[in-house]
Amino acid sequence: MINTRLVAPLVIGAGLFGGGWYVGSELREKSELERAAAIEEAVRIASDKTADAISKIKVENRTLVKNFKEVEKRVPVYVDCKHDPDAVKLLNNLLTDVKPSLQSELP
Repeated sequence: MINTRLVAPLVIGAGLFGGGWYVGSELREKSELERAAAIEEAVRIASDKTADAISKIKVENRTLVKNFKEVEKRVPVYVDCKHDPDAVKLLNNLLTDVKPSLQSELP
């Protein structure tokens, strides 16, 4: 025969499990609907604010005319200019702000 001490807790447990499953699914469905409604509300608010901001933009067409003068800088290049070694040393010293020593001693 069927032992009622084993069957009764199993039936009660299955009933509680099924009831909990049903209530949980209802709550889950309700929370999903609330979440979807909140998302729709946020999208609507963002759309309204964006449309309002776009409507406040004023478009102005302007033509800017700027006259400019082209300046050409010419730098002379001395290709055929030749100096002796002492002149090159003096010129290099002048360019580097070094005081030249004009006295030289030969060995």
